[in-house]
Amino acid sequence: MNKILLAALSLLLFTSCDERVPVIHGKLEVNRKITLTDMGGKLQDYEPGEFVTRLRFPEKTKFKLSIDQEGRPSLGFFFRVPKGTKLPQNGQVVIESKHLKQNYKAVGNFTTVINDGPERREFESCSYTEWEQVCTRLPRGGMSCHTVPRTRWGRRDVEYFMRDVERDFEISLYEDAYDQPAAIYTGEHNYRVRIDRYVGQCW
Repeated sequence: MNKILLAALSLLLFTSCDERVPVIHGKLEVNRKITLTDMGGKLQDYEPGEFVTRLRFPEKTKFKLSIDQEGRPSLGFFFRVPKGTKLPQNGQVVIESKHLKQNYKAVGNFTTVINDGPERREFESCSYTEWEQVCTRLPRGGMSCHTVPRTRWGRRDVEYFMRDVERDFEISLYEDAYDQPAAIYTGEHNYRVRIDRYVGQCW
């Protein structure tokens, strides 16, 4: 769960404008019984086992972890992120329970691998807007004119390369009285994005 927090932070803090922050699918392995405070303020217990999870980022200062369990409705949990927290693309982070607003400390390790493909140059379809004057005759003579937008289709020259990004997250939840984690979250987010180096005029 805390791993989710780290995942959220890393995505929010080092994504570029061409990337989208998605839902991160992962799993939570519970080693000892844990108790989390859900979004409604109620305490929810999870016995040892493995659970399917989904991570979302509604705000920069918190993330939402949803935990699925057979025979029980999916529950969501908020984890707070301290303001000013910065994460590298590769490294470790520790967030104390007082900041998480849960009864656990989160220790997260995450890695990011980026592979850029060869540059390509080609023509692609595109569209642009032209303003056209339209006139109509008035019943009593004369003309009434106004401009309207028209969508035109064309082609343009582009140079770009494809970037493959692999992100792995591992976050452990610790209780003060134990050296071993009570639960471990693991998740990954792999995607491909196009990076434009040059975009010509549409004509």
